[in-house]
Amino acid sequence: MRRFFPVLLLLSLCLLFVASCSNKSTSYDETDELVRFNAYRQLHYPESRKLSENAFMQTLKSNPAGETIKSGSWLYFNYWAVNLDGTYLGTNIPERARAYNQYSQSTFYAPQYKEMSAEGIGSDIFEALKDAHIGDEIVIGLTATKAKALGLWTNADHTSALFYITPYELIADPEKREKTLIADYLTKNTGFEKHDSVYRKIVEVGTGSEIKKTTTIWVQYEIYSLSGYLFDTNVADVAQLHGIYSSSKKYTLLSFKASEDSKLIRGFSGLTVGLKTGTKLRAVIPSALAYKKTGRGTIRPYEPLVVSMSIVRASKSK
Repeated sequence: MRRFFPVLLLLSLCLLFVASCSNKSTSYDETDELVRFNAYRQLHYPESRKLSENAFMQTLKSNPAGETIKSGSWLYFNYWAVNLDGTYLGTNIPERARAYNQYSQSTFYAPQYKEMSAEGIGSDIFEALKDAHIGDEIVIGLTATKAKALGLWTNADHTSALFYITPYELIADPEKREKTLIADYLTKNTGFEKHDSVYRKIVEVGTGSEIKKTTTIWVQYEIYSLSGYLFDTNVADVAQLHGIYSSSKKYTLLSFKASEDSKLIRGFSGLTVGLKTGTKLRAVIPSALAYKKTGRGTIRPYEPLVVSMSIVRASKSK
């Protein structure tokens, strides 16, 4: 027993040493990243401006004729990003994705849309873009923590990033802009009629029972952007066709109460009341009845949705 005690003591000391080394290693990694980050900036972008200890920026190509970016407006922009070794991280530009052999059918390649504020676009990006112009080409260096906070790509852990951004269009009134986009869509896609606060088009008239406010219905659905990108569907064949199929998702009928259902966006409320089972329809739903100014996932702020829906069956109305 006496011999065993020194062994336990030695083992405990070893464990403490390993834990101490582990903690020091984690801290050293972060410090090492910052050292490399600043050395990279001084070597490759010596004329850059420091935005913070963890960020810098430099205008690569100026477009003084472009509109000056103003705080409080909304901004469309294109971007692409690599780490300090040149490894691809992400982009919203299909040609850039193809250049890195990273193009994916499931990715929504469209200009990002953010509010020009520290909260909306991130403090460092906001600082970099203040007083810049539409059409400027800017590079922003970001440490791993700052890069990950952008949420624009998934492989940002433990790697600094070079974020190349080109402001695309400035929007003073995003609600007015959305109304214009919807009006343009309805002009090109005829047959829609105003139904409450959405626009509805009956593609095929059903012959089943009429849907009342209290009816529960089961539907197949597809949710698109105005440009035709498929955000979501519960139809496996459609998901596969658009490259967003996931083996972990259950492709089953969606059920909800026809009048209003809190688990769904407001644009679905009342959309099918008065129709019959078997009906197929399309609807344009403004963002005010969907994901509003915050967006969700790949759905951008102020993004109107185009919904295709087939009413498969319904509960018996009382």
